[in-house]
Formats: sequence, structure tokens, C-alpha cells
Amino acid sequence: MLKILQGFSSKKTTIEAIKENYEQIKQSNVKYVMFFASNQYDFDEIASVFKAYFPEHDVVGCTTAGEISNQCLTEHSLVSLSIASDDFHVASIMLENISEYPILYHDRINEALKLLKVDPKTVAKQKNLFGITLMDGLSAGEEKALSVINGVLGDNNLPLIGASAGDGLDFKETKIALNGVVYSNAALISFIKTGHPFFIYKENIFKPMGKQMVVTKADVAKRTVYEFDNKPAAKCYAEKLNIRADQLSQYFAKNPLGRRLDEKIWITSPFNINPDQSIEFYCRVLTNSVLEILEPNNPLEVIQETKRVIKENVRNIKGLLVFNCILRRLQFDKENIGKQIIGPLCELGPVTGFSSYGEQLDSTHLNQTMVVLTLGE
Repeated sequence: MLKILQGFSSKKTTIEAIKENYEQIKQSNVKYVMFFASNQYDFDEIASVFKAYFPEHDVVGCTTAGEISNQCLTEHSLVSLSIASDDFHVASIMLENISEYPILYHDRINEALKLLKVDPKTVAKQKNLFGITLMDGLSAGEEKALSVINGVLGDNNLPLIGASAGDGLDFKETKIALNGVVYSNAALISFIKTGHPFFIYKENIFKPMGKQMVVTKADVAKRTVYEFDNKPAAKCYAEKLNIRADQLSQYFAKNPLGRRLDEKIWITSPFNINPDQSIEFYCRVLTNSVLEILEPNNPLEVIQETKRVIKENVRNIKGLLVFNCILRRLQFDKENIGKQIIGPLCELGPVTGFSSYGEQLDSTHLNQTMVVLTLGE
């Protein structure tokens, strides 16, 4: 039997918020605890106290750019979940220094899989295995961390869902916790082995508008594109939208770029235009890649399709883990549709998650996306 309990608190003090969450998620046979906290709270205290409450099993969490629960989209709150089951086994590790050398910690991945009695070479055959990541959102190291994970697993693709921690749009420091220890510039991965049904889904509220650009000059490590179609990046992008280059930044949220992989669109969000007309992105862009300029779909229609697909794939839903890009949350706040977006998911079961500085799906880091893990029985 799988039982997932969800906690929420908007109490002003850290300890009050922790206690209110604990009262909502305490149960017997707990195997895994997650928490997501506004940076108005003392994160180190949350990590320490939660681990004291649940000393036997992995307790993980991070700071956010807004929280998600059955209260829908909130700020200045603490949310959590506990998972109890005889058939839910977790091994979590931390890759440190992800901005430079996360590869130094690759042995930890093998050690975690060994705890679950899984051979890294046979991951593809393990239909009962998936991963959850929580990564520093300000180190620009997500792709490096994912490459280390993929390097250990080789071609044995692991279903993986994750997100980059936020800090309430302060853009100063994000934090991640594993069993009471707090890290920055790090990436957590929890490997989970379970016989319970699970389903990972990516929601995209944009579609190609029929205009493409080829990346002809880029610095991958800096996530910067200098030229599209052999023209200064901002100039080319603006021309495609029939606007002036000095107007372009106003269109970033409405018309981001997308990479087409396996007939699906993976969003790459720009955020800054430099004096030389180069553009900085929230994830890596490779030279010679073809990027689609995107335009919005109706998010209220898209979420209904998301709900339908989730229900179709998981019959007896017990809980949902939701990572929603901060750029989406800002859009939903502006349009005052936050409850209409998260509400349909809450109708399916307990919802826990946060608004993030980026999302991870399988081997890819992306932006302006919502990724959902649904667990059932």
C-alpha cells in the first residue's frame, strides 16, 4: 500500500511552519520525505529539524521561487510530503561543485545504485527505477551534473524528473538539503526503486510559430549565443518577430525558443541581451542547432489535456510531484490564472512542488516548462 501525505504552512516563524507541516505528514513506515521552502525561512533549521523528525530515511529539500500544494501557487510558505510504503526504496546522493567538476563525485552514483541492488549497466531494463533531481539554480551547472549522471549510466536511459532551486527571485543563493546537511552549487539525485506505478509528464504551453533560426556562433559553457543565421543574435531574433532589437527583451517570455527533439519541443528561455547583441539563455545552446521561435497556446486548455493524460496513465493516483518554471508562474500571476492551472491537478490527488529556476527531464535541462511525477497504486 502506498500512502502520500502533503503538508503546507504559511506560518511566520520557521519552527511554527515546520511543526505545522510535520503534523500533516507524519505517518508510520515513511520511506522518503521532501520539503520545499520559501527563502524567508531559516533553511538550515528546516533541514535539521525535518531530519530529526524522520531520522531513518532520506529527507531532501530545497529553496524555491514559490511553492506548490493543494493551496495551488503560493509564496512565503513551506510545503512537504511524506511517502510510506513497503515497496518504495530510496538512495540519495549529492554531486558537489557542479559549476566546475561534478565528475569528481561520480562514484557516489554507483554507490547509490548498489544500495538499491541495481547494476548501472542494466538500468534500461529496470522498469521499476526512476530518479528525482534537485539542483542549484544559480550555478549554471545543471547540464554538467546531468552529463555526469548520464556518463555513469551510459546509454541506459533513466526516467528522471527534477528542478533547479530558487530563492524568491533574489538571485543570490539557492540551497539544497540532504539528510540535514545543506549545500549550494550542488545537485541532489534520489534513485527510487518501486513496484508502484509512476508516470512522468512534461507540459509545454507553447507551440512553434513556423520561424526557425540556426545557431551559427555560441559559447556553450556561458550559455550565450552570438549569432543566429550568421547575424548578430538579437538582430536576427527581432527581425523574425518583426520588431526592433531594442524591443526584443519584452518578447522573451511570450516568444521563447525551442529545440525539437523526437518531435517534441524543449524550451530554451533567453533572459539578457548584451551590448554586442549576443543573448544569454537559462540553459545551454549548441552551435549548429536549429531553434524554433515559439508562441503561446491557451494554458487553460493545455492543463486539461495534462490532467487527461495523467489520469489515463495512472489509474489509482496517490500523489503528484510538480515542478513549475518561475517564468510560467509569473505569467500565471499576471493573468490571474494560478488556481485554474494547478487546481485541475489538485483534483487528482495530493500535490506538492515548487516554482523553479529550470527543469530537468531525463537527460535534458530545460526552461519555461512544468514537469509532473505521478505516483499510483
